Amino acid sequence: MDCGGPTSLKVKGRCEPCKLKHKRDIKRRERSKAEGWLVDATRYTLWEIAQRDGFRCGVAGGDGCGQYVNVSLSGHSKWGPTIDHIVPVSFSRDDRRSNVQLMHRACNVAKSDNVSLELLKAWELANPEPVAV
Repeated sequence: MDCGGPTSLKVKGRCEPCKLKHKRDIKRRERSKAEGWLVDATRYTLWEIAQRDGFRCGVAGGDGCGQYVNVSLSGHSKWGPTIDHIVPVSFSRDDRRSNVQLMHRACNVAKSDNVSLELLKAWELANPEPVAV
């Protein structure tokens, strides 16, 4: 279950809006990878990232509030769980587990696609190969 909405047994634990969003996300990733836009991607779930980050907001990139994130809340809630890209995909084309973190929706919206200069320099040093367009 993604948002906590009502489900039927046929949709494997997702409400209809979340089921449609999940299908769109899969198609978007496949299309991005096929077009060469998304260079590196791995599959992950909100639950996997939440467990890795200890259910704390923004601990991987240091951008969040550091408070507990209640993953049972709806992802549409102000304090609901979201997945944030530490270095934005628009810059890095990187959708790996190592580039995502758990954040509250409010903290993620406040961060937007901003990233610190130190983090960008560190990312560029770790990824010296230019991305083919």
